[in-house]
Amino acid sequence: MTTSHYQAARENLFGHVPFLQRRMPGMLIRDLGGALLVDSGLGSDTFNKVLWECGGDGRPCRVERGAEDGLLQASKDWFAGKRPRPGMALPPATERPFTVWASAEDEGALNRQRTAFGRNGYGIGELETGMALPLNRWTPEGRPPEGLRIVQVGTSAELSAYADVLAANWNPPDGDVKRLYKAAEQVLFQAVAPMRLFVGFAGEVPVVSGELFLSEKGNTVGLHMISTREAFRRRGFGGAMTAALLRAGQAAGASLAVLQASSEGEPVYRRQGFEPCGLFVEYVLSEEILF
Repeated sequence: MTTSHYQAARENLFGHVPFLQRRMPGMLIRDLGGALLVDSGLGSDTFNKVLWECGGDGRPCRVERGAEDGLLQASKDWFAGKRPRPGMALPPATERPFTVWASAEDEGALNRQRTAFGRNGYGIGELETGMALPLNRWTPEGRPPEGLRIVQVGTSAELSAYADVLAANWNPPDGDVKRLYKAAEQVLFQAVAPMRLFVGFAGEVPVVSGELFLSEKGNTVGLHMISTREAFRRRGFGGAMTAALLRAGQAAGASLAVLQASSEGEPVYRRQGFEPCGLFVEYVLSEEILF
């Protein structure tokens, strides 16, 4: 894979994360000058993010040397409900969880980045591999599992089913996930939108979800939010959703597919033809560090 594939994956992520929050009343986007703060106002770090080296227009940028500490402290202060630096609007008073998403082309860049985050009280919560697949190289494998029906979300009931699958990643299910997607219905049901949601049913039970996000004027399709309910895993449902999203990306005219894969998911995506193109890191505050 090439540097251009890494950049395409990065730009797609930066478009996907704040897409709904940019368009919904009461949700805030703040350009910190090297990082983009995305605040849903909800108590879920699924929707409260800081995008590292992302400009206000959603495109990649650079953090100036020596500016890292100020940006990371400003992010902590904002989500803690503290008064921000001059020139920024006041944050909501309540404290809310958040994470920081960053990217690195290789291990060397990751280590330099990790040093800056570490001295500010952040550690790695998730480390994922950026992966890319030119769609003209993709060949669908086999048939979808029997009894699985995947649809593009187009009704309130289907949107509720999609949110149910995602919310079930937490125990108990995360109510903020359901609240956000219910409030986002009008945004998501526009005739032509870069964010398109899909849900898979086994019989009448929603069991798997997936999101397609188009960037670079439709040339790149990002695969996000692929999730299978725990009781239905290891039946091929996640692979079938991945294939459905790739077919939808081809139909939309995209030439490149990108995603971020966990260590467990990477072998699955390699079998589909994806190849590594960089590293994507979710940083959390020290008390939540997993690695």
